[in-house]
Amino acid sequence: MKITYKLVGTKQQLNIIKDIERKNLNHSNCVKDIKEYGYTGSFEKIIFICRSKKLIDDSIQFKGTFQQVFVFSQDTTVKIQLLEVFKQHGISPIIKETSHLEGRMSSEQVSSIREQSSNFTVLPQQNLKKPIEQKPKSLEDDEMIQHNESVIKTLSDPDFITLMRIYRHKTDLLSTAFNYVNSGNLVDDNNISNVEIDSLNEKEQQVFDQVNQMITGFKFKTDSSLLNKLVRHFKGNVSLIFRYIYQENLNED
Repeated sequence: MKITYKLVGTKQQLNIIKDIERKNLNHSNCVKDIKEYGYTGSFEKIIFICRSKKLIDDSIQFKGTFQQVFVFSQDTTVKIQLLEVFKQHGISPIIKETSHLEGRMSSEQVSSIREQSSNFTVLPQQNLKKPIEQKPKSLEDDEMIQHNESVIKTLSDPDFITLMRIYRHKTDLLSTAFNYVNSGNLVDDNNISNVEIDSLNEKEQQVFDQVNQMITGFKFKTDSSLLNKLVRHFKGNVSLIFRYIYQENLNED
């Protein structure tokens, strides 16, 4: 299993990539891995998120060859400690094409970067402009027939047609949607449940009405009490309120 620990909530985006022999991923595994890299602080204020779910205890486990875990904390001291660990053992997630990199750096510099990023498998350089020689399959081959059937089914899917229409006419919507689903919920549920509220003020009520009307189109499950607390907790920030509601419904699905 290969796990990518992504530090979020800091200005520097750093990843730690770890190859492990175990087949499961849970909260105890995350704690053990981060400790191995020299973190000595408290884990009580660290949130681990995998596949949009918080790893609160070992009851949630994931299996698979590749896993991505977001590491987040709202505590300033813990953030600083985590950042030092990720600076020492992590790498920047910025990925550039080899041709672009070689165009700006010498071969010695490129080799040095590859050696430092030992977590990645360095492939021998290839001539990307050389065409790949493959024998084209014909319509007499069962594999080609099955391939075409699968492609036609996908291309005819109304959701796929909608996605392609969005990509063509409103590309920005795709990046906006990705931002809402990429990082999961980085909020402790206890902070939400502990919000005490009697009534919303006029401006808060306006946000409540707008969000409540908007989420009906998504068929999200949420009650008025929770929405009241979200409006108050996030100080009326519609983006943060929607992110929370979306992620909670995503976990239920």
